[in-house]
Amino acid sequence: HWRYINHISYTNLRDGSLKAFHSGDITNGGSVNGQGVAEFLDVNVNTVATKGRYIVYQIYSYTGQKFSEMPNCRFGWMEREDVNSGEIFEPKTVIANFNVTSESNVAIPVIFDCKERKFIWCDMNLGITNSRYGGNNLESNLTGVTATCYAMTHMNKANIYDLIRLNADARGLITNDRNEADIIFSNDKTMPIEIIEVEDEITHDKKYIEREKDNVPIITAFDTDYYMGQLL
Repeated sequence: HWRYINHISYTNLRDGSLKAFHSGDITNGGSVNGQGVAEFLDVNVNTVATKGRYIVYQIYSYTGQKFSEMPNCRFGWMEREDVNSGEIFEPKTVIANFNVTSESNVAIPVIFDCKERKFIWCDMNLGITNSRYGGNNLESNLTGVTATCYAMTHMNKANIYDLIRLNADARGLITNDRNEADIIFSNDKTMPIEIIEVEDEITHDKKYIEREKDNVPIITAFDTDYYMGQLL
């Protein structure tokens, strides 16, 4: 129900009951050409799941610069084999790592659903909703964060099938016969077949042969450029 439980940040480095910990505040990342520095959060998902559902990862530029003005500003995460595996934070092992380049100084890249064990892609930028609490931090932005995350987790999104179906209903007819289709949506890349009539060069008898149709596009679930460019 998106009722606030607690947070960890430079203002609250640990919550022992949730087993969630913040590495500590860093205000200067050093030279642009240097090795840089990193803040990290260490979260026991199983413990959090007993008291809540979502973990909202947020990035704040406390001193107000836009992320677009910060070279090499990144966000990512690593996953441990298990709680007692002894793995420490190591930037080289981060499995998801992307640049933060938005024209804002507050960003919510992802939400983690502890119940479903999945990341919800958010990629939202916010502005401060209340600056009474010491600057650019969660305390000053809790209302905006809550409203944004509620909207992202209650959004009715069409899946790929619905998107294709709507376009097909609006633009043509749907057929289950692969050989009749003008365009095929499938991960099976087998080319459709057409039957053509040809004439024997010697006897001039007519006969029918099969050949692949080479002008029928096959769109797989991985052709995201097509969905973005043609169907949305």
